[in-house]
Amino acid sequence: MTTSHAASSAAPAEKQASKYVLQDWEPNNPEKWDSKLAWRTLTITTYSLILGFCVWFLPSAIAPKLTLLGFNLSASQLYWLTALPGLAAGLLRLVYMFLPPLIGTRKMVGITSLLFLIPMLGWFYAVQDNTTPYAVLLTLAFMCGIGGAAFSGYMPSTGYFFPKRLSGTALGLQGGIGNLGMSVIQLVGPILMGFGLFGLTWLAPQTQVGEHAGEQIWVYNAAIFFVPWCVIAAAQASGIPRSFIEAAQNSPAYKLIIDYKLALPLHPEFRTLPMVWYIPPLSPVVDAVTKSGADGENHKILLTALSTMRIPLEYLAGLFSAGDTRPVELSLRRLAAMRSYMRDVNMGQPVDPSIPESVGMTEEEVLAMYRLLSIAKYEDRYVIPTSHPEEMRTPTPYLCPVGEGAESGCGSHKGGKVPVSIGRRPE
Repeated sequence: MTTSHAASSAAPAEKQASKYVLQDWEPNNPEKWDSKLAWRTLTITTYSLILGFCVWFLPSAIAPKLTLLGFNLSASQLYWLTALPGLAAGLLRLVYMFLPPLIGTRKMVGITSLLFLIPMLGWFYAVQDNTTPYAVLLTLAFMCGIGGAAFSGYMPSTGYFFPKRLSGTALGLQGGIGNLGMSVIQLVGPILMGFGLFGLTWLAPQTQVGEHAGEQIWVYNAAIFFVPWCVIAAAQASGIPRSFIEAAQNSPAYKLIIDYKLALPLHPEFRTLPMVWYIPPLSPVVDAVTKSGADGENHKILLTALSTMRIPLEYLAGLFSAGDTRPVELSLRRLAAMRSYMRDVNMGQPVDPSIPESVGMTEEEVLAMYRLLSIAKYEDRYVIPTSHPEEMRTPTPYLCPVGEGAESGCGSHKGGKVPVSIGRRPE
């Protein structure tokens, strides 16, 4: 009976601690403190806090522009849109102050950075429709308070990572630099509203009403601009390797959409996140110019002939840029410029630097765009991030059934099931 009890008590294996949980961490003991980890944590949390304060004061940057977009809001309603984030932050700080010991710094910063996306994407869509209910605007303003509430969770969690002699410095850096987010959104917001963002040229500008009737403005830029940075903050906090993020930025899709502005989405006016992108066809205009007896490779002739191409610009704009012909024309002009410039390069003729300059590009960018579209190697077309063999491929355990009393199978354990994870051997 005693033997049976001893066997049953020894049977349950002690659950292995997560690699993301610090063990035997004593900041005041130099032998049990990792300064590199501490400062890296401070950098990521401060970066996320800057974005949080940008989100917190986002309504104060957008609200003054709402009446210019045709929103029928009174002065009192606009006041509540700017005041509600402060009230929400005060209430939510009562929650955030308990989060560091409950869920840990990694989860808190990662989840919070993703929560920033909700009000930013919400404002991005809301300001494009001046019939958006006031209740929706109030809800978005309240959710912006998450950015200010994060302060009461980030600051105490930072104190866990530093010894007493450095905790004041670390907290001062985080609090001081993090508060810059308020100034960033107030200074950068109005600037962003003045032009179309790179990669968002397929979104038609908004038209003002009232005193500045007819003038164009891009209010939604102030909200969408910070979205990629919040995704990066969440990825960094969640432990996603930097190589994964760099691979996404070096992908051909990123270059064709963001860097070269060639690829355009299909029907963006439906306000869906575009997943399919197209490069407008240039071949019809080249063929038409050549058949007319002119030089179909001359960039000046090509750029002039774009307005008379067989597929009208207005038709392509209706497909790819919500009726705005400028993004389509820019894409076609850059394709035509690359075609003319590379003809001189391939034929050994003197190149003309004015060709890429005429479409807002450098010679190096035209050469890089040509390599990507025509002679790109496998590693350029398919950017695969570097693997990290020191980490498990997946945290999902695979259970290997072993027969009662069996000495073989997935390991040498007797009976039961042996937990096996990809990337490491069972102990």
